Amino acid sequence: MKAILKVGIAGFVLAGVTSMFPAVADDTQMHVDRGISLLNAMDKLIDGIKTRQASAGTGAGTGAELAETMKCAACGMEMSTVNTNAKFKAFEINGKTFYCCTGCKMKNARRK
Repeated sequence: MKAILKVGIAGFVLAGVTSMFPAVADDTQMHVDRGISLLNAMDKLIDGIKTRQASAGTGAGTGAELAETMKCAACGMEMSTVNTNAKFKAFEINGKTFYCCTGCKMKNARRK
């Protein structure tokens, strides 16, 4: 907020000084307009990020299930219910399939 205020004050001072010179004032106005359009574009991006963060927990609008993760007790790898590598091993834990590294020596799970 302080940065925007500083930019606004600097623009106001610059506009006041350059208003004495019409050719420079037109050029300055062009830069001010461009700066305003960039700030508007940044506002849209920030609003989009906030919207995605708000809907992330609900899964709204994604159409896909969120992957569950669990840390492997044997090798320490973060296992997922989504297979991201064709070489991963599938293990069934509590009725769900998790995928772990090929070298995993997990004994408490049923290998699929």
